[in-house]
Amino acid sequence: MKPLLLTALLLAAPAATAQTSIPAIPATPPPSTAAPRAAPGTAATTTLRLTAQPGTTVELTANVKTQLTLEDVQVTKPGGQPASAAEVARLRADIQKGLSSGAAAVPSIRTLYKVQDRAADGTVTLLTSVVTSVPGQPPISLRLTQTVAPDGRTRITRVESDNPTVQAALQALPPDVLQAQANQGGNLTDLYGQTFTVGQPRTQTRTVDAQALLGSMFGAMAASMGGGNPFSNLKATPLTVRTTITYRGMNAGGQRVFDTSSTAGAWTIELGDQTEPMHLKLELLDLTESGQSLYRPDGLPAGQTGTQTMRMRLTMTEPDGSQTQMLLRLNQNVSMQGR
Repeated sequence: MKPLLLTALLLAAPAATAQTSIPAIPATPPPSTAAPRAAPGTAATTTLRLTAQPGTTVELTANVKTQLTLEDVQVTKPGGQPASAAEVARLRADIQKGLSSGAAAVPSIRTLYKVQDRAADGTVTLLTSVVTSVPGQPPISLRLTQTVAPDGRTRITRVESDNPTVQAALQALPPDVLQAQANQGGNLTDLYGQTFTVGQPRTQTRTVDAQALLGSMFGAMAASMGGGNPFSNLKATPLTVRTTITYRGMNAGGQRVFDTSSTAGAWTIELGDQTEPMHLKLELLDLTESGQSLYRPDGLPAGQTGTQTMRMRLTMTEPDGSQTQMLLRLNQNVSMQGR
């Protein structure tokens, strides 16, 4: 059970950040060493609208590189005595080996956007399908249908997955929580229907109800495995994310270019109490994301690149008072391109 809890908690932080929307478009838009120059004749302002006709599709594939590093580990034995240097060294090597093997399983992520319908008032029905494949595991698909009004307002009408665990988690989410999560930074809701001026940043701050999101997700995970729910005592503080979007104009191919950057403040997840065999605490110390998104003339996504850096502290306390504390760093780079 300990490896399961550790894995679930390590996945919790990226699962609740703004860029992990439903469906998740891997990481965020990424860094370019220099802001691209707008193509000659680019208008100073633009309003991004979804004008693609029904039947139009765009498929993007993602290249994801992840590095999870153990920066520090401290071990305290029962009674408060520190573990020996040799014991800590062995534990450190074992943990880093496990983290490295997990990061080596590079996922294959394919995202398909399809315009299904356009109403008389201009509201578009958009289907987004994401298929994630990890070596040695069956692929997981996620399909989200939403309407996009001319003014950019979106409404989720359907979300489903072929994976029973994911589907159970989606069904457990209250509609308002699901809609709020889908509306987090870096996705369609932040751009459609809005007017942007070249070079002028626009910043927004949003708060994720991580308690509702992770409680449903982990509860469904436990239910799919049978037995009790080890996550019933999960407590998570709200996660606040600040995102800045800057329109850079159009590139030579006529695609609109947007730079994005996000930061998140301190955030904590705790699992277990005095009645549990173990108490776990995961603290998000800092998170930064940066990237760039491209949109076609008809408003559909054309590509994305992004980088994310996250530092976390994981503390595990046993009933006898012994404690293991790890400081972890996650670096992730994502590039999405059309096929």
